[in-house]
Amino acid sequence: LVSDDRLVLVGRDGTARPRVTDTGLQIEGDEITVGLTANTMRATGEVASVMQPAASRPGTGPAKTPALLDGGQAVFASAAALDYDSQQRRGTYAGRARLW
Repeated sequence: LVSDDRLVLVGRDGTARPRVTDTGLQIEGDEITVGLTANTMRATGEVASVMQPAASRPGTGPAKTPALLDGGQAVFASAAALDYDSQQRRGTYAGRARLW
Protein backbone atom coordinates (compact mmCIF):
# COMPACT_ATOMS: atom_id res chain seq x y z
CA LEU A 1 0.00 0.00 0.00
CA VAL A 2 1.43 3.41 -0.99
CA SER A 3 -0.16 6.41 0.73
CA ASP A 4 0.95 9.89 1.84
CA ASP A 5 4.55 9.39 0.65
CA ARG A 6 4.80 6.11 2.60
CA LEU A 7 5.01 2.50 1.59
CA VAL A 8 3.30 0.17 4.08
CA LEU A 9 4.27 -3.51 4.02
CA VAL A 10 2.01 -5.89 5.93
CA GLY A 11 2.32 -9.66 6.29
CA ARG A 12 -0.70 -11.87 5.82
CA ASP A 13 -1.64 -14.84 7.96
CA GLY A 14 0.35 -17.88 6.93
CA THR A 15 2.83 -15.99 4.74
CA ALA A 16 6.29 -14.54 5.24
CA ARG A 17 6.59 -11.32 7.20
CA PRO A 18 7.76 -8.14 5.46
CA ARG A 19 11.54 -7.65 5.28
CA VAL A 20 13.50 -4.55 4.25
CA THR A 21 17.28 -4.28 3.73
CA ASP A 22 19.16 -0.97 3.81
CA THR A 23 22.97 -0.90 3.45
CA GLY A 24 23.72 -4.00 5.49
CA LEU A 25 20.80 -3.69 7.92
CA GLN A 26 17.95 -6.16 7.50
CA ILE A 27 14.66 -5.41 9.31
CA GLU A 28 11.72 -7.79 9.65
CA GLY A 29 8.38 -7.19 11.39
CA ASP A 30 4.64 -7.76 11.16
CA GLU A 31 4.26 -4.30 9.60
CA ILE A 32 6.93 -2.00 8.14
CA THR A 33 6.25 1.58 7.06
CA VAL A 34 8.88 3.13 4.79
CA GLY A 35 9.02 6.93 4.40
CA LEU A 36 9.73 7.42 0.71
CA THR A 37 11.06 10.98 0.94
CA ALA A 38 12.34 11.04 4.54
CA ASN A 39 14.28 7.73 4.30
CA THR A 40 12.78 6.45 7.53
CA MET A 41 11.32 3.13 8.58
CA ARG A 42 9.02 2.08 11.39
CA ALA A 43 8.62 -1.62 12.08
CA THR A 44 6.18 -3.08 14.59
CA GLY A 45 5.15 -6.52 15.80
CA GLU A 46 7.98 -8.80 16.93
CA VAL A 47 10.68 -6.84 15.12
CA ALA A 48 13.97 -8.58 14.34
CA SER A 49 17.02 -7.00 12.74
CA VAL A 50 20.51 -8.01 11.67
CA MET A 51 23.34 -5.55 11.00
CA GLN A 52 26.16 -7.09 8.99
CA PRO A 53 29.80 -6.58 10.07
CA ALA A 54 31.13 -3.12 9.17
CA ALA A 55 33.74 -4.44 6.74
CA SER A 56 31.09 -6.21 4.65
CA ARG A 57 28.65 -3.26 4.42
CA PRO A 58 28.58 -1.37 1.14
CA GLY A 59 27.81 2.33 1.16
CA THR A 60 29.25 5.78 1.04
CA GLY A 61 32.18 6.55 3.31
CA PRO A 62 33.93 4.29 5.79
CA ALA A 63 31.82 1.62 7.48
CA LYS A 64 31.70 1.76 11.28
CA THR A 65 30.34 -0.47 14.01
CA PRO A 66 29.58 1.09 17.40
CA ALA A 67 32.60 0.68 19.71
CA LEU A 68 30.57 -1.37 22.20
CA LEU A 69 30.16 -4.11 19.58
CA ASP A 70 32.61 -6.42 17.79
CA GLY A 71 33.07 -5.02 14.27
CA GLY A 72 33.77 -8.47 12.85
CA GLN A 73 30.43 -10.06 13.79
CA ALA A 74 26.81 -9.51 12.82
CA VAL A 75 24.71 -7.63 15.39
CA PHE A 76 21.23 -8.96 16.15
CA ALA A 77 18.38 -7.07 17.83
CA SER A 78 14.74 -7.72 18.61
CA ALA A 79 11.96 -5.57 20.07
CA ALA A 80 8.26 -4.77 19.81
CA ALA A 81 9.01 -1.73 17.61
CA LEU A 82 11.84 -0.03 15.74
CA ASP A 83 12.15 3.51 14.39
CA TYR A 84 15.04 3.80 11.92
CA ASP A 85 16.44 6.84 10.10
CA SER A 86 18.72 5.70 7.28
CA GLN A 87 20.23 9.15 6.69
CA GLN A 88 21.29 9.42 10.34
CA ARG A 89 22.00 5.64 10.50
CA ARG A 90 20.16 5.61 13.83
CA GLY A 91 17.68 3.07 15.13
CA THR A 92 15.59 3.22 18.30
CA TYR A 93 14.22 -0.07 19.60
CA ALA A 94 11.33 -0.09 22.09
CA GLY A 95 9.44 -2.73 24.04
CA ARG A 96 11.32 -5.82 25.26
CA ALA A 97 14.43 -4.72 23.33
CA ARG A 98 17.35 -7.16 23.14
CA LEU A 99 20.77 -6.74 21.53
CA TRP A 100 23.31 -9.51 20.99
